[in-house]
Amino acid sequence: MGTGFVDTPVFDHLREIAGRYSEKLAASDGTNRLTYSELFRAVEALASRIEAVVPDGNAVGILQANSVWYTVAMLASMASGRPSVPLNVRDPDSRINEIVADARLSAIIGDKGLHGLDLPQHVARIDIAQSLQATLRPAGHRTVSVDAPAIVLYTSGSTGRPKGIVNSQRSLLCRVQQYVDACHINAQDVFLPLTGPATIAGCREILAALLTGATLQLVEVEAVGLRAVRGRMQSEGVTITYLVPALLRALLADEPADAFGSLRVARIGGEKVSSADIRLVRKAVPPNCLVQIGYSSTETTGSQWFLPHDWPEFDSSAPVGWLLPGISFAIVDEEGYPVQPGKIGELLIRSPYVALGYWENGAVVPFEIDPDDQTLRIFATGDLVQIGSDGLLRIIGRKGRQIKVNGRRVEPAELERVLRGAPSVKDAVVIVTPANELVAFAVPHGGAGASFCDELRQLARTKLPPALCPLRLHASAEIPRLASGKIDMAMLAAIDLSVRETTPPPQIAHAGNEVPAHQIVRR
Repeated sequence: MGTGFVDTPVFDHLREIAGRYSEKLAASDGTNRLTYSELFRAVEALASRIEAVVPDGNAVGILQANSVWYTVAMLASMASGRPSVPLNVRDPDSRINEIVADARLSAIIGDKGLHGLDLPQHVARIDIAQSLQATLRPAGHRTVSVDAPAIVLYTSGSTGRPKGIVNSQRSLLCRVQQYVDACHINAQDVFLPLTGPATIAGCREILAALLTGATLQLVEVEAVGLRAVRGRMQSEGVTITYLVPALLRALLADEPADAFGSLRVARIGGEKVSSADIRLVRKAVPPNCLVQIGYSSTETTGSQWFLPHDWPEFDSSAPVGWLLPGISFAIVDEEGYPVQPGKIGELLIRSPYVALGYWENGAVVPFEIDPDDQTLRIFATGDLVQIGSDGLLRIIGRKGRQIKVNGRRVEPAELERVLRGAPSVKDAVVIVTPANELVAFAVPHGGAGASFCDELRQLARTKLPPALCPLRLHASAEIPRLASGKIDMAMLAAIDLSVRETTPPPQIAHAGNEVPAHQIVRR
């Protein structure tokens, strides 16, 4: 895409693409369709309205479903130079209001009525339809810095207060360029990203499609269901999709025929990818479809690669690729010292494309700056990684998930792998409680029989050391997910707590027949 791609604001890229593909379909959500010329005019009109309502430097919220109008709002905020704060329409009002207050929003863009949200009086309402009907005045050339705050993404599902992470247009454009260059994305492609728009992956997918002249198809997975998603894949001739493993397993569990026949790139990320996940994908997509596995976070890019067809099955999870250009890294131990080659440690990344920092009280609190180069920011990912002799990065686990049981350091992902390998299990997730307990959730194929949990307990005992056997094991109809498609760990913890509060404690064996605590499990 050229060395100057990240130096040019998103709106200028969009102007050039809209001029080249003016009558081509840019975006569709199944109800609304916009050509590139219509998209550009809508972005221009809404940007003018934002500039009139929101003071320079203040943030504007977007409360909009995953639709073409969300896309218009995100692009318009970038064109206006006001950072946007996406708000999830499925979040409780209390959480939305908490983010509105924390971000010091001046206005919120949304549908008429803004979904009935009771907003503070000082927060202006910007109705998209009214803004587009207004007479558009020529805005002239907009001067927007690619290094200024562009989007604030609040983390979801974690304990404590929501935290806003600020990315610049330069950071976003770097992600787009790495993606486009690797996948040769072009105007013939049709995107259908299966992630919420209020995520870094959703933002990347939108920009990658619209800054290359491709067509962007949008869908609310929770609203339409998996069958409708498969139907859209097939009817729209989708060539590129992004999804997380948890959604992948649900989407492909029924072995749909021909739904994915047009795919040429299936990008998987957000969580660990297992051998079983790869088998599911390979079975569903054409032989020439590229399977791309990537690693990144809201704060930084990381690595990516295309998994070869002949890649041998892996014991834990797939490698996440080679580290991308534009970043330098270190892998350090608990004391902050570099580990020996091939050893496990926490990944630190230094780059000009790392997020700017956290958004607090309407301003950026910067991340750590490299004292030797003020253009570089340093981010401790919290991910435990290892680089193999092949140079590929492997994610071992999260710093916060690794625990010690009876003095033994254990990683919950190992238990997840064993449970997912059982023929009766569709999916499985393990959480770690504040008391350092391992708790497993398993989704059965076709409903759980009376012996389902007992069989899984026995499987864990035969495959794993005692320290990795779960204290509790729950059969679950499904694994709850966040809007991004990632697993909702907080919801699982709440379910486990609820079961514990309503279930009598297990009977402990009498002296002479003691059973280690980690082996006392119940359904």
